[in-house]
Amino acid sequence: MEVKLGFGAIPKPQYIFVSREADYCWYMLSEDRRQIPIYDKALTGVITAIEVEKRVETSFNATSKTDLYILADKPYIIRSGSDSYFSKSLLLALDILSFEQLSQPLTITVRPGEKKVVFCEIYNPVTYKSIGVIPI
Repeated sequence: MEVKLGFGAIPKPQYIFVSREADYCWYMLSEDRRQIPIYDKALTGVITAIEVEKRVETSFNATSKTDLYILADKPYIIRSGSDSYFSKSLLLALDILSFEQLSQPLTITVRPGEKKVVFCEIYNPVTYKSIGVIPI
């Protein structure tokens, strides 16, 4: 990663939130807390950490979240509800990866389901194969 000299953004991770909306499945928040849609379906980077069942205070109440830390063009934290389909499918896919696979770039994807459901799938960005899928 190249270090940019001069003025720029504050060097802190960008939170990405998972939620099925009309035509996108993840978004970030602006400084005034408005949703900024991310229409891309995939994020490729190196997973650096994961926090499961993290207690977070929201404007409604305290809730459990899963935070996936991923280093891509900049650091991101993908946040989803701990009980969500996204978090469950993410954890199932990560569970079968070896340490060597986890230290290589991976592609995290979102796929909309029914109503508010979002599924996660992980791909090898070199082979374009889904992790965990057994070839026939």
